[in-house]
Amino acid sequence: MSRYDIQSNIKIKGGNVFDGENLAVRDLCIEHGVFVEEATLDDSEYFCINAEGKTVTPGFIDTHIHGAFGYDTSDADADGILAIAQRLPEYGVVAFCPTTMSLQKSQLTKVLNSVDVAIKNSSSDSNCAEILGVHMEGPMLNKDKAAAQDVN
Repeated sequence: MSRYDIQSNIKIKGGNVFDGENLAVRDLCIEHGVFVEEATLDDSEYFCINAEGKTVTPGFIDTHIHGAFGYDTSDADADGILAIAQRLPEYGVVAFCPTTMSLQKSQLTKVLNSVDVAIKNSSSDSNCAEILGVHMEGPMLNKDKAAAQDVN
């Protein structure tokens, strides 16, 4: 079960919701973990969230983030990466890939190990953005396609 599985009944009331073409003011209902087109329960059976005047969107996934909040992935600091994971949901980000710069292999190894530790430390915290893996910048796959990246 994902950390984002919702097992309760939630009604997000009066938010601006994208319907595929336009923003429309409407309610969104989740019943027993599943979005439903129309509410089938009484309001008293939902945890209600007032979204009037707000835009309701799915959670964002950031696949390329070097750092945030004073922390940098390339510093190889598991606590820093965890701090990023703890703060990103404040901005609607529910999952991300910490991103390295082009680095020496020894530093990349440290970064990968620190991300692994951060993943393990965040796995039980439902308030953290999920760490999906690592985005490694640089000529990892093809040195002939390195562009401005150092191939050494």
